[in-house]
Amino acid sequence: MLAVFGGNLMTKAAGYVAQLGSEVVEVMKASGELAKEAEGVTLAFERLGRPGLLDNLKEATHGTVSEFELMKAAVQFNDFKLPLEELGTMLAFAQQKAKDTGQSVDYMVNSIVTGLGRKSLMILDNLGLSANEVKNKMEETGDMTKAVGEIIREQMSKAGEYVDTASDKASRANAKLQDEMLALGNAMKETFGISSIDEFSTAIKTELVGAITFTIET
Repeated sequence: MLAVFGGNLMTKAAGYVAQLGSEVVEVMKASGELAKEAEGVTLAFERLGRPGLLDNLKEATHGTVSEFELMKAAVQFNDFKLPLEELGTMLAFAQQKAKDTGQSVDYMVNSIVTGLGRKSLMILDNLGLSANEVKNKMEETGDMTKAVGEIIREQMSKAGEYVDTASDKASRANAKLQDEMLALGNAMKETFGISSIDEFSTAIKTELVGAITFTIET
């Protein structure tokens, strides 16, 4: 009886180990894919020659946006010939609007960058920016980015002090996870090479299966 109970316990333990191992492998594979996706963006960001920009953007968004998404936003903003000096303000507003509306912060960041880059009042409407207000302000400034910047500063000055919410904490945790996965992917890339990540994952699975088999048989 005890032998049967012990065998069942070992089988369950082996199952838990297998599940955990599978999850670790999936995280490693996802991290490798993220590293491949981020490689070009990172190089483009570095070419901007703004060593303090990433930290400034992280501070502006209160750590709720991953470094990869921030670098993408900066590269796109620059490609649209928009002033990088304004990006921190724009992303801070996007982060606040994400919190106010329950939308994804990454979605709002993409909306502010794409909306300004394409000069699209429809996309900027995602952030609650009135088309009429933007048009009126553009008559004063002669430029959409300047107009939106002034509207944003007016709105944020009325919003009062920043309040850290449960939504912010969740976004910050997700951003940190993405940052850690990117760091893991880069470490794997440097150690094993991009092409060997899948082979490395397969090797881990093979070792796990062998260990589980050995555990059950003994």
